[in-house]
Amino acid sequence: MLMIFMEVEDKWFGKKKAFQDPYRRAVYANSKELILNITNKLDDQIKKSIDISNIIIITLGLTEVWIKENNNKISCMNPGYAGGGGFNETSFYSSTYDDNINNLRKIMDIINKKKLAQKLFLQFLQSR
Repeated sequence: MLMIFMEVEDKWFGKKKAFQDPYRRAVYANSKELILNITNKLDDQIKKSIDISNIIIITLGLTEVWIKENNNKISCMNPGYAGGGGFNETSFYSSTYDDNINNLRKIMDIINKKKLAQKLFLQFLQSR
């Protein structure tokens, strides 16, 4: 998989630049090699956790997302979170009811096809 990490001003490691995983909150490293290593370890742990889980809990609520303009992938965090980058690489999108239903159907298809869990709980956040 091609990984494109954001180069951001270093506020953590005492260097001029750092690298950020654009799809996770506050995941930074001081080299491209290290951010790739960290991301791979996180991916592996998530996969292992899903594989051994009997229950999957999905929380639905917020509809605010940001679209990366270079690949149309969705990021659920606002640009600049925790001092990171992304202001010039993303644009705000308020996902619609249809967007969310279609995404949830895709998630359910994946869970069912891969037989990832015996139970699935959906919880909904109410906004006021």
